[in-house]
Amino acid sequence: MKCFQLAVVFVVLNLALASYVVMAEESGTAAFGGPNATENIIEEDAAEKGGFFEKRISQPWFDWKKKIRDEHGLSLGVDYSAVYLQSSENGLSGEDDAASGMVRFYGSWDLLGRGTKSSGAFVWKVEHRHKYTNIAPKAFGFDQGMVGLIVPPFSDEGTRWTNLFGASV
Repeated sequence: MKCFQLAVVFVVLNLALASYVVMAEESGTAAFGGPNATENIIEEDAAEKGGFFEKRISQPWFDWKKKIRDEHGLSLGVDYSAVYLQSSENGLSGEDDAASGMVRFYGSWDLLGRGTKSSGAFVWKVEHRHKYTNIAPKAFGFDQGMVGLIVPPFSDEGTRWTNLFGASV
């Protein structure tokens, strides 16, 4: 009976995966991973968005990135995020606030089958995580007596390679 249950679960999971792959192929993008997957960030970054100004000031940057992508299959992105937390009470460390920043450089390089329906890409994301205060926001919850993490990426871990893989799209 156990083998039959495992076989049913296996078939159901394969059908679910097959329908996901078909939907991804119909949409034109693999879209694997979440919204923070390297390829998804690059795609969202390239899309024009409405804003206060009619033309984006950084348009030459986006034009250069498009040229590099079209000519060499290299997609690049960079971003910076920061967070600040404050408590009405001092924590175990005697601190009542925490702040941190994170700069990320990421990209994808289509090495094989560029311009075809199925290409092979080299994908990477490098980050530098740094704190501005005596305690990083990642540890602030513990410092305040909480069990759990508030904003795990905002730490003082320095430079780290968070993605490095080959992908077939």
